Amino acid sequence: MKYSHKYSLLIAAGTLFALPAASQDAPESLLPPGFGEPAPPPPPPPETPDTSTVTPPPAPPPASSPSDTPARPAAAPSQPRASSSNNAPSSSDQAAAVEDDEPVRYIVPAATRRSLGVVGVINETQGGFEQSVFKDRDGEYLTRLMKSLKAPFISRWGTIMTRRLLMSKTAAPNSVDGADWVAERSWLLLRMGESVNARSLVQQVDARQYSNRLYKVAMPAFLANGDLAGFCPLADTAARRTDDNSWKMSRVICLSLSGEQSRATSLLNQGRRGQWATGVDYLLAEKAIGAGTNGRRAVKIEWEGVNGFNAWRHGLSIATGVKPPERLYNISGRHVRSWLVLAPMISVNDRVLSSYAAAATGTLSNMAMVDLFASADEDEDANAQTKELADFLNRAYTADLEGRMAAMNSLWNSRDNELSRYSMRVLTARAAAQLMPSDLASEEVDALVSSMMTAGLDIQAKKWLTVADTGTSAWAQIMVGTDNNDAITASDIDDFYGQDSSNNALKTSMLVASAAGLDRLEGDEQILSEQYGSALFKETSWSKSINNAVNRNDKGAVILLSAAGLQGDSWSKVPAFHIYNIVRALNAVGLNAEARMIAAEAIDRA
Repeated sequence: MKYSHKYSLLIAAGTLFALPAASQDAPESLLPPGFGEPAPPPPPPPETPDTSTVTPPPAPPPASSPSDTPARPAAAPSQPRASSSNNAPSSSDQAAAVEDDEPVRYIVPAATRRSLGVVGVINETQGGFEQSVFKDRDGEYLTRLMKSLKAPFISRWGTIMTRRLLMSKTAAPNSVDGADWVAERSWLLLRMGESVNARSLVQQVDARQYSNRLYKVAMPAFLANGDLAGFCPLADTAARRTDDNSWKMSRVICLSLSGEQSRATSLLNQGRRGQWATGVDYLLAEKAIGAGTNGRRAVKIEWEGVNGFNAWRHGLSIATGVKPPERLYNISGRHVRSWLVLAPMISVNDRVLSSYAAAATGTLSNMAMVDLFASADEDEDANAQTKELADFLNRAYTADLEGRMAAMNSLWNSRDNELSRYSMRVLTARAAAQLMPSDLASEEVDALVSSMMTAGLDIQAKKWLTVADTGTSAWAQIMVGTDNNDAITASDIDDFYGQDSSNNALKTSMLVASAAGLDRLEGDEQILSEQYGSALFKETSWSKSINNAVNRNDKGAVILLSAAGLQGDSWSKVPAFHIYNIVRALNAVGLNAEARMIAAEAIDRA
């Protein structure tokens, strides 16, 4: 692409990235309960994945594409699954199969079978965590904790860190089935907006080892990507074992995709009589069947009167080229916006529209976002506003200093809410990193440092300490976000407070919390905490839980509890004592880089 080629060297310079990989207004459900019928109250989490309501974590706790990472210094098998009558196909399941035919079974050589002992996508050399991060831990507690998390998280760096943990090749903890553990990891990724990674994780398990829980999670994982062919190898067995209408309907679609239209039609008629799907859900299934080999169905989808959204409607729509009304995506939550931006079949305009929330919450990296706008620059169908933003980004890399700053300011000021404005900082991160420290206006230095820190470019940001005035946002982010070990004094805090225009001086509270958590605060922490409203030493069930996890050196629990402390739809909902405990805990278990990034982000976004 023209844009990507022109700036490939500029973008690559100083790149710090490692991971593969767009808040919570949840859709009615991710699996389609009753399809076209009004959705019933969501079932308990162990039975059917649902994000419509997420309760606080049980006591004791209250619980993305390539991703950016900050600069840093350079399994036991799961317990065998007990046999259960719940896993055996019932007579009613068998009767649901057209002509009662058995699926073709393939014999996988023992040498190529994958174990549930260690499951994941990335290893330590690729930026993942160690295999033993969950080994010998309490699986029931960790499962409850993961189910209780309300995702996406408000913190970009909280998402990046949690994604790394969930995608790492790790052993299952104690007292949990290996396939169920993969299901919970994938389900959390899906709620975070990580549709591609959620699908990648469920695909790490051989079909013969799927549990009922993993079947229930796998369906929305494939649908979130619009990947109808992806679930076909599972469809026959899943329909028999789970008695799930979405899996029954998936068999119809898969028969059509394989060219068996007569059998697909027969099973579709059976599904209509059995009301496996109704209303728009049935029509979408029929349209997907018409898209199969030799399919000859013309189906018109009417959205009038449809007031709920779910993974079935999203997945079948994008797979068949149907565009649901924007109002349905608006009620579906930020995680569904992330699914959209990661779906390559979506138009560039819709992907750009969805990229803002995805970048701000951590699903999209700087490089992925630059690639997206590069494609928009060359796409004839891109609208005028998207083209204008792509042109600003072009000039942010190529103009002189004055022109670059003008272009970046145009991008930073182009959006009208916090998430979107912050996403523009993500977009310009490496353009900002190309600049050398200069005597710019303090607000421009603040924005440049903020932009660099969104992508973990702490080495480049640290250079700007020479021109960042004490008490400014740039100074504070550099002091806590880089490996600079200079102490932050009470006088420094007072200077920062004097320039703090945030509500209730929340940024100052975050600075006190971050500096104390990193052990960089010089002065009496108790007095400073009381003076600036940080309440650092407030005790709750959550703070006790994360401190207990530190005492056990339980890195996995520390990360998940940190994510619990970063829930909410606004940084104003994150108390400063959460940041203190999170930064302190991460630092204590060897995650200093993650601690610094979250500290800097809290100050910047509060």
